[in-house]
Amino acid sequence: HKSQWIVQCTIPPFPGNGNRDKSSDRTGKLTTKPMAPVKYISSKQSKDEKVMIQLQRRNVCLAKKDEVFGLVGAYRPIPSSEDEDDDMDCVVAGGRREGSNEYNSKRKKGKHKNKVNGEVFLVICFSKGFVIYRDPIYLHNSNLNTKPSPNRMVHFTREVQSTKHYDKQSSAYSSVAISPDVRDLALGRANGKIDVLDNVFDNVAEFLCRIGSSSSTSTLATAGVMEKKEVGKLKHPDVVTVRRTVHWHSHPVRALTFLIPPLSHSSSTAAIARNNNGVGSNPISKSLLSGGEESVLVTWQLDRNDHRPSHFVSRIAQGGIIHVACCPYSGKIVVSSLDNSIQCFSGSNYEKIWMEQGLASAPLHQEEEEGVVVKENGKVSAPVKGGIFLAKDPITHVPILGNLPGAPGMVHWYDPKSASVVGTLEVAPYNRVSRRDPINDPHIPAPAITHLAFGQNGRDLVTVDTSWTENTSVGCNYTLQGPTGSTTEMNMCTNIKFWTYVDAPQSSKVEQRKRRNGEMPMSYELVSSMVAPHGRNGQVYALAITPDGSTACTLSREEDAFRVW
Repeated sequence: HKSQWIVQCTIPPFPGNGNRDKSSDRTGKLTTKPMAPVKYISSKQSKDEKVMIQLQRRNVCLAKKDEVFGLVGAYRPIPSSEDEDDDMDCVVAGGRREGSNEYNSKRKKGKHKNKVNGEVFLVICFSKGFVIYRDPIYLHNSNLNTKPSPNRMVHFTREVQSTKHYDKQSSAYSSVAISPDVRDLALGRANGKIDVLDNVFDNVAEFLCRIGSSSSTSTLATAGVMEKKEVGKLKHPDVVTVRRTVHWHSHPVRALTFLIPPLSHSSSTAAIARNNNGVGSNPISKSLLSGGEESVLVTWQLDRNDHRPSHFVSRIAQGGIIHVACCPYSGKIVVSSLDNSIQCFSGSNYEKIWMEQGLASAPLHQEEEEGVVVKENGKVSAPVKGGIFLAKDPITHVPILGNLPGAPGMVHWYDPKSASVVGTLEVAPYNRVSRRDPINDPHIPAPAITHLAFGQNGRDLVTVDTSWTENTSVGCNYTLQGPTGSTTEMNMCTNIKFWTYVDAPQSSKVEQRKRRNGEMPMSYELVSSMVAPHGRNGQVYALAITPDGSTACTLSREEDAFRVW
């Protein structure tokens, strides 16, 4: 833990001055300087106000068994003018001179050499709170503040009040994003709520400037971090910052980002910074994108003070959304999902532009990785769930993989030359949102493809899969146990399905629409299916098909029989 630091790295300028000759082609050294270590605090230390004040002045303080999951940073310049006061340290970040449309990054040395050109904010987010670190950027003097100042961090550790429906565990933070103008901060929680902190970076900058210029140590200690009491007119940012809450997700919010309107590639850095700070005729509107286990991309119009989503893009992928990014130049949205897929959408009409699908080797849920506790007749049992199988497609001659942990109920055609998935077939549909309470309720196991067999020409396909249902009148009965011991009665059904290959011109309109949307469905159509081919409690343990594809045979141990189809 002692090796975890906030480090400042100084990148030396290129010594060639534009001339790439041998004398100027020298490698500069990167100089690093530790700014703040991460320190884990015991419960005894957290109750001592004086100890916590001293620790939080120079350390990022975390509770034991807590981990940093989010680390995001942003830079914003401070507008300048030649007639400004010399004391620039206490200027609220993001302020601007009236009538000024340019950020002057070239200053005369001497009078303005110690003034602030901009500031860097770093947000360190963990489950029980977050820390905002501020570092001012000075002009013409890289040797300023060689020793890290103790007044650069603000801890936000306001505890969430437990209610009947939400406890502290379900209210933990799960994602973080900074607005393009570096004023607001969005935080996603495990209960599906999103908190938006208005002007939090302005409040932090003003607070740190005032306590930094104060000569009274007692003022800093009292107004610092623990009790957040008012000293004169100075309050802690955690008290004065306005928080807004929006809620749509039923599961933890895993991805957050602000939608940025497209800018021209010829736009200068000053113009981009000017737009980000709201300077100009067209300030950036604050639209927030969120995603989670539901695999739905949700858009929020925060500048309209609307607590309801303005747009949805549902069924993004087979797995939940884990990352969302927005390009500042093109306005395109890139979404990464847990099924190892990356998709690109238009930021204006949300039309899918392209998609890349890899092998979904990661499990969709933590329970699937650790194993779901399943009981049959009061005893712990493990139902049939075939492992990952590999076969060769007689038509395309590419490998076929099924039962991948990140794509339950799907068969993937994988091309080793392009190292990507070139075709998919959904054998068993799967409802990804399958829990009422992600903390207590057990997760419903995903469907599994246990057997697959091709005819010799590849046009006939037979599959056997298992799926779970709350209908207790079909299938074999099991008891699922949740993380906290709560149980749910469910049944597992076995299904046999027969498929036939259809040429592309004769494929259905649904498959043609999927191809236009960037998906890759294979041209197999379902001919017939049957539930419980070997009785209610019988499971299929073997499958075979004749070379001509006219006859199939299945074997069941519970029924002690084989059947010919």
